[in-house]
Amino acid sequence: MLPPLSFRKGKNMERLYEGILDLRLCSDYTRMILNAVKAENRNITYKELSLRYPFLLEKKQSSEGIYGLLYPGEVLERYRDKTEDTFQKRRALLLALAICRDVFEKEMFHGDQYASFIIRCRKEAVKDLYLKSALYILTDNRNEKETLHNELFEYPYQKPEELFYVLVLMKEEVPEAWERWKNCLNDLLGVKREKNAYMYVPIYEWIIRNCIEQIRTSRGRNMALLKAIIKLPNTFAHEKNRVYEILSQNGYKKEEIFYLNVWMLRYGIGSYSAGRSSITTVRAVEKFCIWVCSQEEEYPDDVYRLCKELIQDFKEYPVHIGGQEGILEAMHCQVQVKNVKVYLLLYELRNIRNFNWAWLHIDLRAAKYEPLLEKLGQKEFQHYVEKTLAGDNFTKEELLIYLERYRRLMGTDYRTVMFQKYDDKYNRIFQKLCDRHLLDPVRLTKSILLEGAIRPDRKEIYERYLGEYVRKADSPQKMKVLSLFTEKYSAAELKDIFQIPDFWIQTVDIRKGSWRKFEDMNFLKGKLNVGMIRQLFRWVEEAVFREMTESYVEFLLYLLKNKENKIWIPQDVGREMCKELEKYEGDASFMNYARKLYFNQEEIDAYNRRVEEERKSAAEKKKREEQQKVQNTIANLACLDEAKFLGKIRWEILGLGSSHNNAAVVKQFVQKHYIMERHVLTACSEYLTLIMKLRDLGTINAKEAIEIIKNTEVEQNDSENSAAFANL
Repeated sequence: MLPPLSFRKGKNMERLYEGILDLRLCSDYTRMILNAVKAENRNITYKELSLRYPFLLEKKQSSEGIYGLLYPGEVLERYRDKTEDTFQKRRALLLALAICRDVFEKEMFHGDQYASFIIRCRKEAVKDLYLKSALYILTDNRNEKETLHNELFEYPYQKPEELFYVLVLMKEEVPEAWERWKNCLNDLLGVKREKNAYMYVPIYEWIIRNCIEQIRTSRGRNMALLKAIIKLPNTFAHEKNRVYEILSQNGYKKEEIFYLNVWMLRYGIGSYSAGRSSITTVRAVEKFCIWVCSQEEEYPDDVYRLCKELIQDFKEYPVHIGGQEGILEAMHCQVQVKNVKVYLLLYELRNIRNFNWAWLHIDLRAAKYEPLLEKLGQKEFQHYVEKTLAGDNFTKEELLIYLERYRRLMGTDYRTVMFQKYDDKYNRIFQKLCDRHLLDPVRLTKSILLEGAIRPDRKEIYERYLGEYVRKADSPQKMKVLSLFTEKYSAAELKDIFQIPDFWIQTVDIRKGSWRKFEDMNFLKGKLNVGMIRQLFRWVEEAVFREMTESYVEFLLYLLKNKENKIWIPQDVGREMCKELEKYEGDASFMNYARKLYFNQEEIDAYNRRVEEERKSAAEKKKREEQQKVQNTIANLACLDEAKFLGKIRWEILGLGSSHNNAAVVKQFVQKHYIMERHVLTACSEYLTLIMKLRDLGTINAKEAIEIIKNTEVEQNDSENSAAFANL
């Protein structure tokens, strides 16, 4: 949550007049005078006065009174007894009296308390612009007022804060004051400006709030700067904008223009402000924050203070632009930290959603980041150094510089720190140091395998780091380490030594326990030669057979179907593997693809012919088996008497029996066998009865019954039956 605007205004005003006016004393004294006014005469509040006079600050929690003094007159008389008497304090007290001129009462002062203070100030005002201006407001003497008026109008103003002070006091008192000094103010804020723009924010705000209409209607080129300033609250002053161009021509730097622009937009300065929720404001804020955080040059603290507050305020955009939810998301890929101030700014914002943790990497290649040790503390510094070493890509030379600077800052070699204990956060760093030849893993492995060469309490630490290092087995150096270990231990033992379950399976990206187990399997690693790949395959194949036995055939099928593996699988070996795998049920498409890789066309054609012959043979065999099944069924039925026969048919047809003989068997028996060979039934009527029973049971319909009868053959000498069939 941002501080209230009144608070921010007060802080900026105090800084503008630091060493000139004690604005806190002025504000407290004004409040004391207002509180002393009788209730019936109190016609204005402190808040109302502060709108007119921007020098008045918001109240702070403090003890009663001023320097322990409780009444306005008492302060004028005795403040010197309580504190150091300075010009800043006298100017402040006189300014408060000028602000309260229309409300303070004579009863607030006793004797010559007021008169004595005024006399003293009048003497000093001869050479003091601030006392002179306040006296102009306070005096009732016509001659004195005229003299002061002329002196103020002729004063050679050299600083914007001088003219601003006088303008605030006289603008309403003297209508011609603005016309008299507008050009001078334009110059003082432009080509004659000595301080940076951040110091003059209260002046810009006051101009926009109080003089905007007068500036709008003013004529002449010498007002270009002020005309540009009043547009800041409702425009996006980017590099191609006219407002940016005018400010730049008047000596304003890019960071100053961006700063003033977002300040006026964000805080809604003036009645014409675009407001916080406008697209204009969001775009300007986004541009400002991205630009500031991407610069190598360091800017005044004002810039970073505002940037921090804007990031906090716009962590969620009030309107959505560019598909971004908030400013950190917009900054994510566009900001690269290049100085310590930006680093510390972003460090304080690290808990906001969409924060890019790469911003906190500490690039010790550059000496400018060394102060971060003191700023962050040793623990946080160490943490982000490790994040940097793990995440950033350094050359060998860059790493040497980095590690040397670390050693000088921390008093120890980083490689020594790593081996104090095993921590998985060091794994990527260990690998990086090995790959850049700043650690020798082969030499370390030989030391581990040599009895007594390594301290027992360190042996396990080294083994675990080496295990993580060789996990992918994607370089000749890693293969050398693995070969050294397998000379002493079996391949199956290494997963326990490295403390990595499924170690060999992981080396080629097999996903154990997934339905996509072998989809991403890859033996073509980095710079491994054919011999190294074949060695790796032997280790992996053994592990798959041992740990994934049920998927062993599938593993080989995936291996063969990947045409890239032909680099290391000889043609004849691939051919023999295909022939062996044909014995097992597997994915036919995989096998066909593998054959195309390892068989020639003649072999493929021969295989296809053989497969076709086997298919036909199998079909014929199946047909014969089915025919034999029918014959067996008929034979079993034929030996039954009529009652059992009909019961058996009913049982089979209804599907209640143990076998699954279909109606076709029954039909065949009835048509050909029953009449021709069974002599128990000699009358056609009994045959017809059987047909009707089949129809009644739902085995055949009426149409099928008629077809059976039509197609039933009757012996020629059986004239009785022939006649019966004919009649039907």
